[in-house]
Amino acid sequence: MARLISDIPGRMRLKLERGERPAASQVQPRLLSLPGVEDARFTARASSLTISYNPAMISHDAVLGILASAGLTAVTEQQAHLPYAGISPTAQVVMANLAAGNTAVVRFSKGTADLKLLAPLLLALLGATQGLLRGFQFSRIPGYLFLWYAFDLFYKLHVTLSRPAIEPRRPNPGSRPFQAP
Repeated sequence: MARLISDIPGRMRLKLERGERPAASQVQPRLLSLPGVEDARFTARASSLTISYNPAMISHDAVLGILASAGLTAVTEQQAHLPYAGISPTAQVVMANLAAGNTAVVRFSKGTADLKLLAPLLLALLGATQGLLRGFQFSRIPGYLFLWYAFDLFYKLHVTLSRPAIEPRRPNPGSRPFQAP
């Protein structure tokens, strides 16, 4: 997520994370081809992207939209510290309400259940009920669909993305490469 560290009408500067550098170098020519964008400079050493534009010709939101389409979601310094930074305001509200609901469920159940368990369990119960009462048929809403959604939701809520445990080694500046005899 790119942090918007300077934002005045006609000029914005973004500080990029390491993984965003390729996207920044790819979006630079695209920005320069737009009418109203006067300059777009990507500085790899500082890991920043500076964009100068004419606000009368292109809007601030249009520039941010081009960046977002390239995978660079710009957030302000204040937004970067929010738990759901980098997603739309509507999604932030939904996520915050789900988190509040989950907190209430955990508190009510004294830590024995949460929404990550109860939502798939409810779908599985609906699927089993539908299957037992009406059979696993293709008319209306089939029971197997609830079972699939229960599994899919459970998996997506419990999968964790992990980083590699070992970072690739960087050679020392003064070292020589190994040569076999």
